[in-house]
Amino acid sequence: MKYYFLLLISLIFPNTFQTSLGQCTLKIYDGKIKNIPELIDIINNETNKLTRELGIIQQDSFSIHITNSLKKFNSIAGSAPAWSIAIAKNTPNKIIMKTPNVAKISYSHFLKVLKHELNHIYMFQLNKYSTIPSWFKEGIAMHFSKEFSLLHKIEISHYAWKKNLVPLIKLNKINKKNNKNITLQYAESAAAIECLIFYYGKNIIIEIFKNLHLNQDFELALENAINEDYVDFQIKFSSFLNENYKWIFLLKAGKHIYVILPFILIIGFYYKYFKNKKILKLWELEEELEN
Repeated sequence: MKYYFLLLISLIFPNTFQTSLGQCTLKIYDGKIKNIPELIDIINNETNKLTRELGIIQQDSFSIHITNSLKKFNSIAGSAPAWSIAIAKNTPNKIIMKTPNVAKISYSHFLKVLKHELNHIYMFQLNKYSTIPSWFKEGIAMHFSKEFSLLHKIEISHYAWKKNLVPLIKLNKINKKNNKNITLQYAESAAAIECLIFYYGKNIIIEIFKNLHLNQDFELALENAINEDYVDFQIKFSSFLNENYKWIFLLKAGKHIYVILPFILIIGFYYKYFKNKKILKLWELEEELEN
């Protein structure tokens, strides 16, 4: 009965369909994901959103493989980090994913991962894709799939206090096989996109992609969009992490926060008091020198 149901679904809803990125072939190796029409709608909606917001791209066919076992995932992916739920590869363009039950994630999380990988398919088709650093690729994918969670921000906070954050230049090539601090690297990549928007406005991502569509290398595309040198953004990014995420670890404290909050406020008060006092003394010294 199950076989005939899946056969009927495949007859009514063909697994090859047109998207704004190109023709998509959807292959599901497991009957546990039966809602094929919904998946096709999500793929179409997401690809339409990408071309609408980031620009029309030269179309190229791609495939999506949703696998029902680790063995099947690895056989299609060829090589993938052990921790990965999904991976996107080019030449040819394809997405290989684990089903929610194999990946041990919820269906809603699965859909976010699918959207994440579709962002990579979009970027594969940029002529200057090879010049784009990992932090921008992963940051954009996390931004548009809305994967940048509170847990990612707490991770940044944790490493900020340890003074062990990864400089942006070291995120140009994320080593996905070394998962020692892979969550931090992805978190910082997403934060870098927030940093761009914070300093340069909500349209900055569109401006960068406009320049990439004009066949500018990434660094030039970024600099022309922000009207600053790349190194200036790297400095701002470092400050942005410390100023915006350092105290987020407190949210992990839960019920204990009410106990330690008064002490934090007192420390903060004295820190600000002595900092202001130091500034006033500096001003007084400057006035004496001028006189």
